[in-house]
Amino acid sequence: MEKKYTHVLIDIDNTILDFDECARQGIIEGFKDINMPYTDDIFLEFLRVNKMLWEQFENKIITNAKLHEIRFNTIFSNLGLEIDGHAFEAAFRERLHVSHIPVKGAEEFLQYLYQKYDLSVASNGTLFQQTERVRLAGFTKYFSHLFVSSEVGFQKPDKRFFDKVLSTLNTNKDNIIFVGDSLSADIQGGINSGIDTVWFNPKKIVGEISPTYEINSLDQIRDIL
Repeated sequence: MEKKYTHVLIDIDNTILDFDECARQGIIEGFKDINMPYTDDIFLEFLRVNKMLWEQFENKIITNAKLHEIRFNTIFSNLGLEIDGHAFEAAFRERLHVSHIPVKGAEEFLQYLYQKYDLSVASNGTLFQQTERVRLAGFTKYFSHLFVSSEVGFQKPDKRFFDKVLSTLNTNKDNIIFVGDSLSADIQGGINSGIDTVWFNPKKIVGEISPTYEINSLDQIRDIL
């Protein structure tokens, strides 16, 4: 039976907001503040460590608080830099609270979907940070709900996160589809819950998990929805 979608769940970071660029700018500003030279090796190590820690968080190996406690100390230790990671993390997160650089085509993507479907955010993170970033980007108007793990009580890919979403939206899994960039959180979460997924894969990496659909640019959503 052909599915008739009525609701679209959308991830935030690296789906509609460019988390990587927001983070890079935040790190550059942080190094300016402490009068230390910045190099792209620092950002590359951030990407590696941050991905590792978020996967540990998604798999319930560490808490969100632990992730933030050890993130920059781990990065700086790996790079041999004598910088206070706790202080740097605090300043970095303050900047991240207001960072809202959109992914290319995000506004057009949301405008298109908004005309046809009920849209909701589905994000891991803290409610205030994610709500504020969506607001500053001017995207709040497109969403009926913002489901953020700190408020839901479970994080993607936990099936209970999606159970809460389905209950709140008063719909079933056949009527909903999830667009996100993370195989481990978004696509695996959809699979765990029996929800169809669209993997936003702009870097065209080869993944080990199979989404329902795959797009490499946001405008390709028109070929699916």
